[in-house]
Amino acid sequence: MDHHAAEVAALCDAVLNSVGAVDPDVRGAAFRGDHTPKPWTGLVAKVREESYKVTDSDIEDLLASGFTEDEVFEITVAAALGAAKRRLDAGLRAMEAGPDVRLPILDHGHRLRQSLALKVLRLVGQTEPDPVAKLSLYRPDFFGRHWMHFIESVMRGPSEWSEGERELMGAFVSRLNTCRFCVGIHQGITTLLIGAEYVERLDDWSEAELDPRIKATFHLLEKLTSTPEDVAAPDIARVRAAGLSDDAITDAIYVSFLFATINRIANALDFDWETDADRLKLAAGLNRIRYHVPELLLH
Repeated sequence: MDHHAAEVAALCDAVLNSVGAVDPDVRGAAFRGDHTPKPWTGLVAKVREESYKVTDSDIEDLLASGFTEDEVFEITVAAALGAAKRRLDAGLRAMEAGPDVRLPILDHGHRLRQSLALKVLRLVGQTEPDPVAKLSLYRPDFFGRHWMHFIESVMRGPSEWSEGERELMGAFVSRLNTCRFCVGIHQGITTLLIGAEYVERLDDWSEAELDPRIKATFHLLEKLTSTPEDVAAPDIARVRAAGLSDDAITDAIYVSFLFATINRIANALDFDWETDADRLKLAAGLNRIRYHVPELLLH
């Protein structure tokens, strides 16, 4: 349990938002260390990264420029608190995250060709490559080659379902399987393809305004995920009654199979991203390549 979170939140709120001599936006910039107005840039940079280098003249120059002692006080405190908060957040994240992966071989056990490809992905994407890509490129003859062919076919091949609808199904099944990693990635892709409003409706999908075909399919996928042994012909009949063809139903069942597999692997091996910005980059990258991996890397 974090015993001090509320105290730190109150402290930050007071420094950033209470009535003061400096505009809250400027205090916020000093706290974050970005886009600080020019008169304050030097002091903020020193306080945040090399506070021992702050001199009498740094303060005297600001006072001589017309700033008050209260303004210098507020900016100094905001910059110091922001730099410290960044370090606090990093430490707490590390406490929660544990090791990057539970099988380190998925980070450094690839053959030369695949290892070079992952290095290029890091350079181009400016983030750590998708853990599923690392998984698939490790011993691809065992799992990754057939897996990537299957994903590309199910998620981007011909279907009565749009690509966005299939991503929505993937996010839905991932929620049922409590797979934080897959939920985040595939909700991100769904947002890119058909809009954030569809993701928002997942919170209360049975009551939300959704295409009746999707809602009927969700009922089937929920039962397949939770109590597969109870799925029977009447369940399929109900989905058909919503206007779905057998091909569309079969495609949805394969989406469920796909995510039932990768959700379990991702959870078991503790797949994650470092920041929400990294999650969005991974989602955008998968959407851009359409799940296609060059055949050269799968051998």
